[in-house]
Amino acid sequence: MTQFTYIVENCDLEPEADAQLHILLGNIIQGVEVIEGKVSGEQPEQGLIKMAQALNGYGSYFDHPHWESFDISH
Repeated sequence: MTQFTYIVENCDLEPEADAQLHILLGNIIQGVEVIEGKVSGEQPEQGLIKMAQALNGYGSYFDHPHWESFDISH
């Protein structure tokens, strides 16, 4: 998680974008914890879905050319 800490501590975005980035990273961290088995009652697949949902939201808040969402409807 050192990389996430570095990103948060060295973030130089506008306040709204900064807040969205922190939410996005928090959701990704939660997904990783589920995958690693640190969240009781949840299967690793649920962590992967949580991470994909977080990344899908990225395109709604950040202008990233050619960003594509994940199809998680299966």
